[in-house]
Amino acid sequence: MLILALWCIQTKPSDRPSTSKLVEMLERGGEFLQMPPKPFLYLHEMPARDHGMAIINPSEISLPFEDLIFEGSCKPSSCGSIQNITCPFQLKGQNPPSQRCYNTYYSTDRRSFQVTCQNNVTILALAPSRNYHVQSINYNNNSIRLVDSGLRKADCSTTPVHSLSVGDVPPDFYLYASWNKPVVFLECKNRPVSTRYVVAGGGGTCGNASGTYVVLGDMVVSEVEGSCSVSKVAWVSSHYGRLIENSSYLDIHGGMAYGFELSFEYYTYCFNPSSFRPTSRCKYKFSFLPSISSN
Repeated sequence: MLILALWCIQTKPSDRPSTSKLVEMLERGGEFLQMPPKPFLYLHEMPARDHGMAIINPSEISLPFEDLIFEGSCKPSSCGSIQNITCPFQLKGQNPPSQRCYNTYYSTDRRSFQVTCQNNVTILALAPSRNYHVQSINYNNNSIRLVDSGLRKADCSTTPVHSLSVGDVPPDFYLYASWNKPVVFLECKNRPVSTRYVVAGGGGTCGNASGTYVVLGDMVVSEVEGSCSVSKVAWVSSHYGRLIENSSYLDIHGGMAYGFELSFEYYTYCFNPSSFRPTSRCKYKFSFLPSISSN
């Protein structure tokens, strides 16, 4: 039945067998069943999209199925330590017109996930004026590791300038709990009773933020003590060692400075805007949840 289905849905209508041929193939048994000579994904029913410059009609494009799952050939850009900026990410002002990456399912302002390069630091804005420093991009598991722009690895007195909840993450990015641990910042008038509360700064070179505490891991409302209020939420990648609830603030800060991970998904073509025809293989990738292991 699987072979018959491939004949019916993965080939062009002109190549599909007639009903009588399908019945004959089914009745004569497995030894007479043949795989389609080269299955194709037929895009005839996909609507055309207007990108503001021209209309791309996917019905004119018939790409081999195997080409849909491999990386396209857009030339990577680089900024500082990030040497592999490519589809669906695009470095602002660096990609020549013939190698711009377009997302064919979205409108013009979402052609790609645009990043900028400032002082050799790659920056991704998750929202206006909400900048995060890119630490790495993994195209194998569709993940990007980010650090709040207010944090400095060598300075534990620095703190995040942004608060990030799951609802703050823009479309096409995903903040998975299995990939990250939350760090909840709280302002307290009185010293908390719970041992989960860690003094932000902790003294020494990290300073001591009076009345500011952090809690590593999930919190429920009932765990917020009466004199305290939540001020912001940061995140630590689960790849960063094995932080436990009674970790020191220095360790927690190290985790925040290492960064947190977002997953992304996209559908991209790399094509020449003068002809609006693909110049490389497209890539269709959904985000997924690989297993987490500590480095």
